Amino acid sequence: MPKVRTDPEVLGGLMRGPKDRALVTALMHDLMARVTRDRTGCLALPEMRLEATRRPELHGSCTRSVCADLEQGMEFHRSAGPPGGDETVAVLCLAMLGLILST
Repeated sequence: MPKVRTDPEVLGGLMRGPKDRALVTALMHDLMARVTRDRTGCLALPEMRLEATRRPELHGSCTRSVCADLEQGMEFHRSAGPPGGDETVAVLCLAMLGLILST
């Protein structure tokens, strides 16, 4: 996912509530709101991935970046305590990327 940071106050407010599916939904809504505000920056990541398919010298760096972002998301999810595990995070990341590209 793009490096679109959550406002610490917004995140703090969300994290004070129950650690349930509603929290995950609220976090995804917050992400979409941030992405919608910064379309250019958020479209840069898929463009970088496409470029990495055309230029093998970029492939390793791009793959490491994507893997690191996914691992960071998984670590956040584990420490925050909402339902689901690493597989949930991976599926949500893929779903959100598809949603971002289609909006």
